[in-house]
Amino acid sequence: LASVRMSPWAKRNLNPTAQALIVSL
Repeated sequence: LASVRMSPWAKRNLNPTAQALIVSL
């Protein structure tokens, strides 16, 4: 669910740390 909301933000800040945090959530 959170990943869907973070979709646009993740695209702008496509960082390994960010992806790890999203996956952790």
